[in-house]
Amino acid sequence: MANKTSQKVPVNKQRFLKVLKLRNCSIRKLGEAYEQIERTEKTIRRYLNIGGAREIISVNSTL
Repeated sequence: MANKTSQKVPVNKQRFLKVLKLRNCSIRKLGEAYEQIERTEKTIRRYLNIGGAREIISVNSTL
């Protein structure tokens, strides 16, 4: 049985960073909120660099 590829959600890096700035947040703060979003800072940066993520990362979580 072959491994299934997961569908990725496109993410615009500049827009994502602008939203973080408006929310007074950072990628580092998202990485510290691992219990809520289950993604590390390194994983978030990797997804932003490739332009997509397996799941949408919620910026509305309470940090």
